[in-house]
Amino acid sequence: MHTQHHDFSHDAQHIIAGDVLDQFYAPVQFDALTLLASEHIRLRERIIEVHGIITQENVSGVMGFFFKGNGSDKYGHNASLRHLSSFTEIFNLEGALNELTANFWDRALRQTDLMEYMPQARRSQWTEILNAWREHGYQRGKNPEMDMPEFNLDNLRATVQGLLARRAEFLAERVDGIFRGLSKQHVTNVPEGFSKRMIMSGVFNEWGSTDHEREGVVHDLRLVIAKFMGRDDPSRASTGQLLKTARASRGEWLEADGGAFRVRAYQVGTAHLEVHPDMAYRLNSVLAYLHPAAIPESFRKRPAKVKANGKTFASKPLFERPFSNAVGAVLATLSQYNKIVKSESFRRDYDHIPVRNAVAVPFYERDRSKHLIAEVDTVMQALGGVLTNCTVNQRSQYWQFDFDALDLIHEVAALGYIPDHKSHQFYPTPVTVAERLIDWLDIGLLDTCCEPQAGQAPGVRLVVA
Repeated sequence: MHTQHHDFSHDAQHIIAGDVLDQFYAPVQFDALTLLASEHIRLRERIIEVHGIITQENVSGVMGFFFKGNGSDKYGHNASLRHLSSFTEIFNLEGALNELTANFWDRALRQTDLMEYMPQARRSQWTEILNAWREHGYQRGKNPEMDMPEFNLDNLRATVQGLLARRAEFLAERVDGIFRGLSKQHVTNVPEGFSKRMIMSGVFNEWGSTDHEREGVVHDLRLVIAKFMGRDDPSRASTGQLLKTARASRGEWLEADGGAFRVRAYQVGTAHLEVHPDMAYRLNSVLAYLHPAAIPESFRKRPAKVKANGKTFASKPLFERPFSNAVGAVLATLSQYNKIVKSESFRRDYDHIPVRNAVAVPFYERDRSKHLIAEVDTVMQALGGVLTNCTVNQRSQYWQFDFDALDLIHEVAALGYIPDHKSHQFYPTPVTVAERLIDWLDIGLLDTCCEPQAGQAPGVRLVVA
């Protein structure tokens, strides 16, 4: 692929620590690319064979009858072939081979994660090259930079190896774009890079909605962090929920992605963002590739281990018991559960009745998340939820809590791991203590206790007066 190569004074592999770069990109399977090249050869030969058969005089002479006879369907609508007025246009060999080549270059790039983590400008360049031949008046050789290279094993290997050699450059450009989007300052003016708290303006508008572009920057940061942490990619919807949760508890820090960063929202629409030192040094190491003189060495070295006392953000471990981002995405969608009962009103067939302190996966998400329910249930149990079958519809399930847990669930979805009880201020009464209290007060199974602090005490029906 014809691309301009930037001349950097330092070799990427020395500037960006090996564990940072190797952790980010998956190894390329060249055997799979060899199979892809073989498949391309087979299909190319088949296209040429079909073109030869169709364009023979004894075949092409009757093809017009097929087109004219099938130019409209039984309803009188024109078929798609109406746009092709010439038989030679339909079976043009060059167009078919160009389509095949573009298709296989696209498939080859998607088999690696190099394309996925390129900056948008680089991805757009590839897209433009793979489609330049479609433009009216295109002539190969007129603009060599836009000519699609021939798809063969030699070119494929050379292209992939060339991308591998430039992966540090591509990663650095992406991280640089994230930093600029978060800080709105040039990195040379902020030598600490990601080690310094960053302020984003205009994250929320006056109606509380999240700005799509700024949400996208935070999501790009989460994607890079997920790669460094070996986690699956977070969903865009979960990033939106993360920012909504931060705004709901504005003025307070909300930790996210296993403690990799935290965000604090304000009424005026701004948000402060702080990256954990164990993650900041990785990001700064990448930034230093583009700005070697701007990022001091001390900010791109792994920080010394700090005793994990949990009193400050920097002293906390980066992550404890992380669950997958797929589970976090399901947790982010959980909402108030409503049971559906037959309505007594003639205006509607059914009523939706909220179940107190019950949450469930929205109906539109159930099919997509059914394979994750067991993992989600583990998190919900740790937070005090009990998976319950609806008495009206046995096929419908929800988690029953003894308190309003929805905000807590959304915070845990952002955090990425199950916190200890102290962190979310929930202190369930030990079973032995609860049983002694029940015996002492002589509480029976049919008794109703007006006690908002009863928690999950066994045998107690909680009614809040």
